[in-house]
Amino acid sequence: MENNINNFFVICVVGQPGSGKDEIANYLMEKKHFWHISTGNIIREEMRARNIPTDRGNMRMFSQKMRKVNGNSYPANIAASKIACDTVISGPRNVAEVDVFKNKFGKNFILVAVDAPIEVRYNRIKNGRGRTGDSISFDEFKAQEEAECDSGTHELKKLLSMANYTIDNSQNEQKLFYEMDCILKNNNIRC
Repeated sequence: MENNINNFFVICVVGQPGSGKDEIANYLMEKKHFWHISTGNIIREEMRARNIPTDRGNMRMFSQKMRKVNGNSYPANIAASKIACDTVISGPRNVAEVDVFKNKFGKNFILVAVDAPIEVRYNRIKNGRGRTGDSISFDEFKAQEEAECDSGTHELKKLLSMANYTIDNSQNEQKLFYEMDCILKNNNIRC
């Protein structure tokens, strides 16, 4: 493991679509002055540069193709190279991605899982995110989720089980942010 001589923290937030990863990231960015990197946005940027639609199915296929070329740590290796201050990372999908951050930032790395029931998450994406491909039926949403849980380069179940902390985001933002504040306090993160 690489020794970390930096005085900043890296919090990696993982979870299923609609679980609240970006809400936590935005909270840490706006209220706690963290920098935010979304691995999903890195993938979307690369897809847009190639004129590939950024719906969920295309993102899954594109990221799998890129991982065959660049290894399973794609795009975490790109994200890690940009970190130079307190940072929240949202969206890694496999163990190799999380290991990039864990190995580089050591004791200053925290893995947080956020979860909510599938019906709650579906309603969130259907009624508010506005991303390409979010206008789908519940059955399509469920099928996409099953395809992403543990299929080759997508290992969300493993990531959720290896998290240092798990937040249940089935209630409201105030509870979500309170839980995140408790994690910061428990780790003596200056905010």
